[in-house]
Amino acid sequence: MNPQNTWSFFMDHRDEILGATLDHLTLVIIAMIIAILIGLPLGMFIVQRPALRAVALGIASIFQTIPSLALFGFLIPIPFIMLEVIVGLVQALVFSMLTMVFMTILMTPHHAEAEEVSHA
Repeated sequence: MNPQNTWSFFMDHRDEILGATLDHLTLVIIAMIIAILIGLPLGMFIVQRPALRAVALGIASIFQTIPSLALFGFLIPIPFIMLEVIVGLVQALVFSMLTMVFMTILMTPHHAEAEEVSHA
């Protein structure tokens, strides 16, 4: 691939590339805001309950092993959700919220105390 051809492609399509980049950033920012607003309180709620904590950590661990492309494939057949923006938002939201809940549980001092008690 010739670097000159690559550069000229970017220059010829800079408006499209900038628009797609801004669309992507908007999608990610919306998903992160929703994930923080839901995931952080949910993680704080779950960390207080040992049974829920074990289930939530298990589910989050399983979902985090699914590659994003595979999750995209699972979401495509959802009826009446053929809009790529909605599918992309759901996908970004699922991954960011799972990570938010997972890390909230793991980083909360109550979790460390519960782990010490369970290992004693």
